[in-house]
Amino acid sequence: MQQQQKQHHNNSAQAQEPIIDTSQLPCTGGLYSKHELKNIFNEIVKKEVQWNNWNMGCNDLQFLTSYFRSILYRRGWSEKRRRKVIIDVGANEGDDTISILKSFQPILQMCERFSSPIQLISVEPSPKVFCEMTDIVSARMVDEDRRNNIMLNIALSDKTGHLIFADPGNEGGKLIGNNYTTLPKITPVELESFTHCKYREDEFRNMSVDYRRETKVPTYTLDLLVSSLEEPSLDGIHQNEEIFVVKIDTEGHDYSVLLGANNLLQKKRITFIVFEVFSNSRVKLISKHMSQFDYQCFLLTKDTLVPVHEPDWWYAHMDNFTRRWWGNGLCGIKGSKDMQMLWRMYHSDNMKLLSSYEIL
Repeated sequence: MQQQQKQHHNNSAQAQEPIIDTSQLPCTGGLYSKHELKNIFNEIVKKEVQWNNWNMGCNDLQFLTSYFRSILYRRGWSEKRRRKVIIDVGANEGDDTISILKSFQPILQMCERFSSPIQLISVEPSPKVFCEMTDIVSARMVDEDRRNNIMLNIALSDKTGHLIFADPGNEGGKLIGNNYTTLPKITPVELESFTHCKYREDEFRNMSVDYRRETKVPTYTLDLLVSSLEEPSLDGIHQNEEIFVVKIDTEGHDYSVLLGANNLLQKKRITFIVFEVFSNSRVKLISKHMSQFDYQCFLLTKDTLVPVHEPDWWYAHMDNFTRRWWGNGLCGIKGSKDMQMLWRMYHSDNMKLLSSYEIL
């Protein structure tokens, strides 16, 4: 979906929105009670979860990269120097790829690189869109940054096989087949083929959008992709290396991608997950699935993380509102220092909300 950067409201803007301005609500000992917090979030949900409301959509990962980089900076020096993996599932034409590579560029300080090295894995199943991504990234990023990026023309799901992909040649492509077969780990030869555009430049540039077009795409689970890249012959990811962020934007297939990551979730190797929202029932499925692995999930608004998990943090409006809408969600490891830091950074202009994470 189309990407755009969102900005937090300043304090004066917040004062004009009674839903967001929570300073007039009673609180106990300077902190909100659980009941008061539930009322605040309930009002935000009723306002934001509406048909054709883009306030909660279009963010994807670009909106959050500054927060994520700040979290890495606040870790200890030895931890900071360990490379982090970021996986962009549904990379489209590469907007998030470029944003990530630019946001995590090394900073020169006292003649030493002061930053967290990253390995970015960009996954895009559409052959045409993949060609556009490789072309754009090559034109806009220097060689040093591109060396930190592996772009793969594959799909991810909860099962493997060479699946049928509805491929109009734009951001609206999606998996539609169910011809699953068991695939082994990716070989070096296969990996090499997945990194190359399958069309000549004049071919993909002149291809029109065609909603009848279908293509077969090699499809893996996230667990299998990571275990393949950990093989010494591929050397894309180090053994047990932290996967700092997984961003998923797969046109309604995000839940299936998460089902294919159970091993990584069980081991808590993924620190943050950003996913696309298109229906409240799917939000419920994702939050329920993630809670099994002790992750907690939130809806992203422009200035509030709204917790969404049953039974304590679910809202009647989300059951009653059955139309599709577009937004983004985030999951993090419950109670982790990283999740607490993100919460406090996100609500830094609301002191009462900033101190309320422990109630969730």
